[in-house]
Amino acid sequence: MSWREDYINQNYLSRKVSQLVNEHEDEIEIETVQYYNHFHVIATICSQNKPYKDFFGEGRDRDE
Repeated sequence: MSWREDYINQNYLSRKVSQLVNEHEDEIEIETVQYYNHFHVIATICSQNKPYKDFFGEGRDRDE
């Protein structure tokens, strides 16, 4: 089963979402999901000032 299927089916050990604001007033959200054999992290940075931009990052601690 892929990590996407595991996520949709909520087949993971834990999930945590953290939100914060950096010194540029950008909103940052970090989602960490612990599966049985790896971690998966998704980070989103949303600019609160013009020009409005969104940035996305994703990482896993092992290859599937």
